[in-house]
Amino acid sequence: MSSPGPSGGSGPKKSKVKKKIPKKKKEDDEKSKKDGSATDETASNSDRREEVPPTTTPKPQSAGASMRDAAQKILTLGLKGEWTAVEGVIKSLEKGVEKAKLNAEEEIHLVPLAGVHDPVTGNTPLMLAVKDNKTPLIDRLIELGSDVCARNNDNYNVLHIASMYSREDVVKTLLNKKGVDAFSTGGSRSQTAAHLVASRQTGTATSILKTILATAGKDIRVKADNVSVPFSK
Repeated sequence: MSSPGPSGGSGPKKSKVKKKIPKKKKEDDEKSKKDGSATDETASNSDRREEVPPTTTPKPQSAGASMRDAAQKILTLGLKGEWTAVEGVIKSLEKGVEKAKLNAEEEIHLVPLAGVHDPVTGNTPLMLAVKDNKTPLIDRLIELGSDVCARNNDNYNVLHIASMYSREDVVKTLLNKKGVDAFSTGGSRSQTAAHLVASRQTGTATSILKTILATAGKDIRVKADNVSVPFSK
């Protein structure tokens, strides 16, 4: 018998061979998928960022608020004894006051140091300057609103403090200021500046006492109730 021809009968079936993908190509495909996923994620993140509303720019401080901050800064620096820095802030406040005058702003802007004091001691920037003998700053602090009649928590004013610390030049400056009263008493013993400086028993104290007596006269020895107070501790 003859074998079946190519076109007839059933012959042996050819098995399908699975094409093997080269390892390198497989790695490249996987890498492409990862890159594509990363690109999609980046695009998604970019879209999310675009959805964030723009940040609003904070409004600048008003002139009044800026001056109040500067006034508090003078107090803070004065408490630390950083007087060079204080002078710089005073200059900025003085410029602010001049600008306020030109613009006819509220009176409080003309005296930014009014009412500024340390809540712990009651001391004002002027009191701190007096205590540390910063004579050149006295007039400027007064002009900016620091009150010569203010009292600290021990019931002393600036003249009392200047006398206690024997600040001769400061005492002379203060005695020429409106509102400064050489007869005013202070402290727990209700003493005048003359009594306070007399307790120092130093050459400078003696000179200060003479200055006060020249301004107030011998009647300063007598309090309001006409009781004579000796110049001693």
